[in-house]
Amino acid sequence: MEFYKKHILKKSIGISLCIFCWITAATQFIYNLNNNNTQLANAFFETSNIQQLNINQTTKEIKLPSVISSQKEASGIIITWLKKYDKNIRLVSSNNAGNYYDYYFYSPLLNKNYGIHPLSQGSNIHIAITDIPVRIYIGIPYIDYDF
Repeated sequence: MEFYKKHILKKSIGISLCIFCWITAATQFIYNLNNNNTQLANAFFETSNIQQLNINQTTKEIKLPSVISSQKEASGIIITWLKKYDKNIRLVSSNNAGNYYDYYFYSPLLNKNYGIHPLSQGSNIHIAITDIPVRIYIGIPYIDYDF
């Protein structure tokens, strides 16, 4: 009978430890869902009058206060705006995809303050600017949206 009690006690401790680990992992997963990278984009919006619209976990649409008539004008505004947040931000690459432009930036400040490491191509901020109508999307570290 003594052996049986010790055996049950050992299994109970093992099962309890396993349940505790699963609950901890589930809690961490739910916390990460609620604190996604789009919240990091809020740092860009703190000192500006730029509005944002959440698209999904990694993507936001940026609404500028004035009407913008061209992609070139929008890209100038966005680059100026990004440099206000991080003076050391740099353009990694850009791509004309026909009806929109993609811009890939690397921000050392996002990497340092929030641990947003660069993706394989070296960027941790993705900006897309559509042609007509001009719309601006930001993704940290990438845009996950079909516009």
